[in-house]
Amino acid sequence: MKHFFISGISSGLGQLLCQRALLEGHKVLAHARSVDSISATTLGQEFLKNENFNLWTTDLKTPLNAESKRELLQKLKSIENIDYVFHFAGYLEGGAWEDLDPSDLLAEFQVNVFNIHNITRILMPYFNPGAKVYTAGSVAGHFNYPIMGAYCASKAALRYMMNTWSYEATVKGFKFCNLCLGPIKTPFWLKSREQGNHLNSDYSNIEEALKDISYKIESLGHEPDYIINKIWSSLDKPKLKKEWVLVKYSLFNFYGLKLLPSSLYDFILKKLLKIH
Repeated sequence: MKHFFISGISSGLGQLLCQRALLEGHKVLAHARSVDSISATTLGQEFLKNENFNLWTTDLKTPLNAESKRELLQKLKSIENIDYVFHFAGYLEGGAWEDLDPSDLLAEFQVNVFNIHNITRILMPYFNPGAKVYTAGSVAGHFNYPIMGAYCASKAALRYMMNTWSYEATVKGFKFCNLCLGPIKTPFWLKSREQGNHLNSDYSNIEEALKDISYKIESLGHEPDYIINKIWSSLDKPKLKKEWVLVKYSLFNFYGLKLLPSSLYDFILKKLLKIH
């Protein structure tokens, strides 16, 4: 039996990984924003009935307060040790920089960077030898996408934090991996379209273009089960990449794009977003 910590289990990859771990008889200490966000789904209801499942709830858009830390430490005492950590909770606040309030930017970094750092530090004393930490990074940490600038900045910060931490972690025998994820067919896309973006009327043409593009990108995404199977196959392997690119047709959609001259990349983006 292995012990997992998984954040963001209300939907998407976090929920599927939690299901896989519990089905195979492992213990899971999971994070969600609230109990209601878990009980709202059939899978979540099954989790709550499983004796190997333990839930810690807090809103990651704000710093962990003393009560949240105390609750997490109490949960850790019951699980005793940790083999795998998965930070799958994420937050996207789309919008033009001029329309984003500083509090929106702070919330994005709080979820995607600061609380990942803080929670990992709290968990580390409970790591078993050879423990592995995975974070849900993104191609947005490598490329610039207008109207998603804050998200790109947070994922770039996560990428550099994890890449440097992976070197430091070897001193203690731990392995850190930033999963560079491309589009995946999860509820993320629907949520992002429903939520909309912080955009004033000057950007109306761009907003329409963004919606069209999001449908096309989603259609090219990996199935969630494919990602979960790839990750699961890496759990017992002695080596782990510090950054693992999981992008469909990565030769063109990732490595090829990185080789494009910046002027050509900018031209393509402007054409897609109807920026003149």
